[in-house]
Amino acid sequence: MNEPTSDIIHVLKKELITLRERIKRLDAQLAASNAAFLNVVGKSLEAILVIDSDKRVLFSNHAAIQLFGRNLADLLGEPLDIPLNLAAVAANNAPIAEVIITQPHGERIITDASVISIEWNDALSYLVSFRDITERKKTEEVLEYMAQHDYLTDLPNRIIFEKQMSVAMSEAKSYHSYMALLYLDLDDFKKINDTLGHDVGDLLLKKVSHVLQKNTREGDTVARLGGDEFVLILRHLRKLEYAATVARNMLKKLSHPFYLDGSVVYVNASIGIACYPQDSTTAVDLIKNADAAMYKAKHKGKNQYCFFNERDVC
Repeated sequence: MNEPTSDIIHVLKKELITLRERIKRLDAQLAASNAAFLNVVGKSLEAILVIDSDKRVLFSNHAAIQLFGRNLADLLGEPLDIPLNLAAVAANNAPIAEVIITQPHGERIITDASVISIEWNDALSYLVSFRDITERKKTEEVLEYMAQHDYLTDLPNRIIFEKQMSVAMSEAKSYHSYMALLYLDLDDFKKINDTLGHDVGDLLLKKVSHVLQKNTREGDTVARLGGDEFVLILRHLRKLEYAATVARNMLKKLSHPFYLDGSVVYVNASIGIACYPQDSTTAVDLIKNADAAMYKAKHKGKNQYCFFNERDVC
């Protein structure tokens, strides 16, 4: 072997040794990086899984074990039953989806799931993190309910009332039926507040609300607009006489004494009735017409009901 060839071999051996040492260092760095990753993920408060394209679990941290209510042996290698298109969510610019997880004992947990595609053991996989938003959802539901219901009587407020008016009118048009709106105002309610106090007045409003709810059909709507004003939406009527029957029944039920905080309270009401479609085909005018009919009932002596006619707004 001549000298130039020997030198080349020596250089190659030296570079090979250097390359092996570099690979060894990179392997050590990669192992350390993987260990650090697993340590961070393992201690994360968010539930994290690595899932393959068939939704089989390849890795789970402790938080995920708690979230799914299963032990590690039951999770690993098993397909995960979640309604989530991993590839589609991962490809989204904002890869977050709401996922409901049902634990073995039946508890349902609402989560925000985020998905990113990764390579795991040389195969396409997905890293999925779940954040429990159950309490946030409950809070949102409570706030939404409070925004749509009267704080005192728990009846629907004007927001739901207006939505139900629209639905009821649309249904009446589709099914060629009638819809009646009853506008009810308590007679001389101010005297009750002034003589017995607002606490008793509030108790009376609650009792009146209960009477109205108890004596309407399922599917009809009772709402409080404010003060001592209530409205009833009667749907799917074949005859308008039914609206009068309901009004008479309400007046009869309200005429019974209420026992409130040591006081016996008597109350009456005036009711105005406007009907769709003959009295109006718009919600705004129907409410106005029912209100006008209610004032007519008051002017005629209170404790009665009146149907609307056009002269009431002249």
